[in-house]
Amino acid sequence: MEDLILESTSKNFQSLADRITDEFYENNRDLLGKVIEVAQSEELNPEEIRRLVEKTNTYAVVKLLKNSKDKKATIPLVDHKAVLDATHPEEREEEAGSQVKTAFEIPETRKDRRLEKVAFPTLEEQKEERTKILPQIFSTEKELNKIASDKTRLENAIQDNVDYIVSEFYKWNSPDFSKFASEAYTLKGDASKPVLTKMAEYLSVDVDYNTLPYVDDSKDILVKFAQVIDGIEKLSTLEVKKQDCQNKLSDLWEQAKANGY
Repeated sequence: MEDLILESTSKNFQSLADRITDEFYENNRDLLGKVIEVAQSEELNPEEIRRLVEKTNTYAVVKLLKNSKDKKATIPLVDHKAVLDATHPEEREEEAGSQVKTAFEIPETRKDRRLEKVAFPTLEEQKEERTKILPQIFSTEKELNKIASDKTRLENAIQDNVDYIVSEFYKWNSPDFSKFASEAYTLKGDASKPVLTKMAEYLSVDVDYNTLPYVDDSKDILVKFAQVIDGIEKLSTLEVKKQDCQNKLSDLWEQAKANGY
């Protein structure tokens, strides 16, 4: 049957990043050039490019730390803006145009005594900062992968329960869908309506939402329906966590690049 719950789809950024970094280390391919090549061949949008760059930078550093005898060695990481310059130049031009200032708006800083108080980080300070940031990057990557895994597992469980419930109404002497819908609505309230409506459309039946005085929530079909609704709510929470994690990872990489990576 066709999916009643749309499953999220995305590129396999781990596989792409692994391939790019293998080319970099094994065949001496330019890291930036290879990312641009893959981004164009996969027709990635700007958000997907950002995620690919983050994953590629992570893999590049991990492989460097694993394989290099010089633990102080560094590599030039990929700047996602440089990739966008090649893949989406029209968008980058619009962004740059919106930030242009006239010469009259540029402040005269040579006589500004405030600059005398600016402290620029030394190489030793940058190195120390990198040792703090990299573990955070790896930890955040691990957390992001776990969220993605949990999200996929939950989506599959939701879809399995939906398939089971719908299949019950194709059986001989199947239950009455209107009664089931009223029971489900009584148990889970308005949160149940979108799913019940979608099921009714699929089964080509009408549905009314009536609140019943009593519902036996131990019925297998109602237990699975409750799991569907609870699962959808958990998916929303996981999506928020995923976005927070991606933003944190992006900020950490900016800090890493500012300190010499």
